[in-house]
Amino acid sequence: MKKSQVKVAIIDNSIDPTIYTPVLHWTSYIDKEWHNFRAKDGVFPDLDQGYSHIIITGSEASIVERDDWVYEEISLVKD
Repeated sequence: MKKSQVKVAIIDNSIDPTIYTPVLHWTSYIDKEWHNFRAKDGVFPDLDQGYSHIIITGSEASIVERDDWVYEEISLVKD
């Protein structure tokens, strides 16, 4: 894959961005096109948009008490 073809989708799973800011961390390592998607808000990348990489961040959310956005993200990962 050529470096110019890199297009990154960052799925931000943080609940409170004043506490946890994973996008700031990851974008400091990315020197190509990137897009941020807030999972908590139900916003996810369209896989038909040519993303070469997807970063799924950690979260303060509980894996035991799943919100609806978690199921949507699980479906996206399966796709």
